[in-house]
Amino acid sequence: MKQLKPQRPSNARLPKYLRTLHESRLLPHFGEDIVESMHIVIAIVTAIGVIAAWYYRLKMIGGAARDVVKVADKVTNMPRKFSFMRRAAHTGLKAVDDPREAATILMILVAGAEGGKRLSDHQRSVILGETAEHFDLTEEEAEDLLVHAQWMVRDVQVPAGVGERMARVVITTPGIGPKELVDLDAMLVAVSEANGTAGSEGLKMLQIFRDQAGLRA
Repeated sequence: MKQLKPQRPSNARLPKYLRTLHESRLLPHFGEDIVESMHIVIAIVTAIGVIAAWYYRLKMIGGAARDVVKVADKVTNMPRKFSFMRRAAHTGLKAVDDPREAATILMILVAGAEGGKRLSDHQRSVILGETAEHFDLTEEEAEDLLVHAQWMVRDVQVPAGVGERMARVVITTPGIGPKELVDLDAMLVAVSEANGTAGSEGLKMLQIFRDQAGLRA
């Protein structure tokens, strides 16, 4: 009886890149079980790659959505706290009628930082701390208020007149009483002494406020 030799699998069942290697004799012949296993492995790897790609995209979309919500919340809440900023930005110092804005401008004048002059790091830190504490602001809101107030006095060359007007805004605001005026006086003193001894210009501005508020040193 003629002995039958086991047949080798047809290379037609191999993937193209394996068939090329097979025909060039760089790859040994595979059995049927190995060929089937290769197909399964390739399918699994492909599926994992697709899932990973979609997971990454969905994660990025989710992160972007959270960022949009945060920005939307900030934009929604800012007008309620600082609606005066938009108005004052268009009409200048004459439109200032918010006591927080006026008080912050007074602090900048006491620091001698009007007309585009720079605040020292100590002065800036004191102003941010005082406004955050007394005006119930977050650090970011205090920073926004200070930047806005600095922009408002960027062209001021004669600070005395501006100081008198800002003092009147604070004093005439409904709800501002002796306690609030004393608190603001203490804030101004803290700013004037931020760099050590109070300067002459800072003391002049402080006295202007005290004269307007009827306070004594």
